[in-house]
Amino acid sequence: MPGERDSTVVSRGDGGSARVDPTDLDQILDNLLDNATSYAPGEVTIESGGSNGQVFVAVRDRGPGIGPEDLARVTERFYRGRGVPSGGSGLGLAIARQLVEKWGGTLNVESTHGDGTRVEVRLDAAP
Repeated sequence: MPGERDSTVVSRGDGGSARVDPTDLDQILDNLLDNATSYAPGEVTIESGGSNGQVFVAVRDRGPGIGPEDLARVTERFYRGRGVPSGGSGLGLAIARQLVEKWGGTLNVESTHGDGTRVEVRLDAAP
């Protein structure tokens, strides 16, 4: 794993049920958590909730963040940002985005260079 750092994962929110295959959801969350714990030391927060017929889960880290020149491309296959540690294939966020879109959802990446990254997935709520 890139960087192999110690991380603490904290969960906040009331969760919800989404319309998504559990195997796909496992892969999405695994990729988001793997990125957060691999590239950012310290606390990683999982936020969850729902409203207006949708549920969301977000993974927030306090790592170095993603520079604006890389932010628009981080969900592209094989794209690896400038200055990231060696290792990894550049596929994690691309696969997560593809699976989220397969279920009609969205994946949004917000980051401030030097202040961490937040990746939010929104999916339709299960009936």
